[in-house]
Amino acid sequence: MRKAIVPAAALAGVAGLLLAVNPESVGSAFARFDVWTLVPVIALMLAFYALQGLRWHLLLRATGAHLRLEDSQLMNLAGQAMTAVVPLAE
Repeated sequence: MRKAIVPAAALAGVAGLLLAVNPESVGSAFARFDVWTLVPVIALMLAFYALQGLRWHLLLRATGAHLRLEDSQLMNLAGQAMTAVVPLAE
């Protein structure tokens, strides 16, 4: 029962937002949306996180922490995920 509370609250929140902004205008906006716009957006997002992970890798190495680049990337992505999920995680 407790596990169903969070998804139900999220669904109620999305439904409330959808009703507040006029469902017809949201549907119209989705109908006009060009899916190919997502290709450069996702490519830029991946490049941003790759460069950010590289930056952290170099900063950590300068402090004496010798990690593999993959580990630095994973730590950066984990930090980004925590920031997105936990309020005030920074």
